[in-house]
Amino acid sequence: MTEAWSAEALAARETDIEAKLAALRVPNPRNELRLRHLPLPRCPNFRDCGGYRTSDSRHQLRFGVLYRHGRLSQTDAEERRYIDALGIKTFVDFRSDDEIAEAEAYASAGARLVAIKMQDPAGVPKRWGRRAGVTHPLAWAQVGRPPAALRKIVTPRAKTPLQAAFETNDFSGVPDLARNGMPQIYNWLVTDPYRKRDFAQFLAEACDSANLPLAFMCNAGKDRTAIGALLLFTALEVSEEDVLADYLLTNRVFGKSVTTTPLGTPDKVAADIRRQIDGMAERWSPTGDVSPYSEADLDVLTAALATISGADAENLAEATRAMCEEGGGSVLGYMRQELGFTDAMQAALQAAVLEPVQPATTSKL
Repeated sequence: MTEAWSAEALAARETDIEAKLAALRVPNPRNELRLRHLPLPRCPNFRDCGGYRTSDSRHQLRFGVLYRHGRLSQTDAEERRYIDALGIKTFVDFRSDDEIAEAEAYASAGARLVAIKMQDPAGVPKRWGRRAGVTHPLAWAQVGRPPAALRKIVTPRAKTPLQAAFETNDFSGVPDLARNGMPQIYNWLVTDPYRKRDFAQFLAEACDSANLPLAFMCNAGKDRTAIGALLLFTALEVSEEDVLADYLLTNRVFGKSVTTTPLGTPDKVAADIRRQIDGMAERWSPTGDVSPYSEADLDVLTAALATISGADAENLAEATRAMCEEGGGSVLGYMRQELGFTDAMQAALQAAVLEPVQPATTSKL
């Protein structure tokens, strides 16, 4: 793993994300986000991948060629007309069967819809916890009752670690659960043989110019989509710093403010999570509210749950670490060795997506 992905470097870049965004293609970071962010309120994480420069600053990604987003099932007719006008030829959907059943896929008329179904580890949707004694990495945070079709394979009456924490007023183990949860998901996304096959298929689709413009998505456009973006940006020689900056834009397009709590949780996210915690306390607290718990414990729980709802640099760092471990020290090496990504594929993708950076011009007074 390179120094750019060390814990120290990640912490420095994440806290300085505003400065990083300011150094991208346009000087104002809010304009930078506006430049990429498409006006789709019901699909807030729909973004154009264009504008990032190659590491040597000689080329940049064209706009209108690659898009990343979350599920489109909730978009209305006006938003779909906007999407249709983009001229996207291929929509790649990374969602599982269960996610597609809950929120149907959408593709513009005449476009191809490519379903690369990435099923959850443990074989059941993550929010329903366990199957045959195999614990999902995010089972600790799940609330609710599984659907009837899954009740026979989900451990009956099994308490989640969060339920136990509320009932015993002991949140000391929550940080470790959070620390290991999402990073495990990101590790699994790049090391599982079936996921390697899925991302190899995705790269093959993206490297065929006949499939462009191409949009790729998962449920929120945050995790599986982030790995897809990491692979494409790596093939297009975008710097690791810009890859991380693009990943963290997810925290902003969901309406999360850039100001943070002392724990580093975006304040709007913290408010949303506190409402979730109130609901958990109503179910599991002996008093039906949060009164038995200290503010320190609630802050710990808020920070832990934020690792799931937002884009955390440590998650992408874990995926990169695992890729480098399997790819001889680099993400591109991983793509070559594990995903069958060839020089010809990279050349085709670069030819279709990159354009020369125009030299800056100055006017004489």
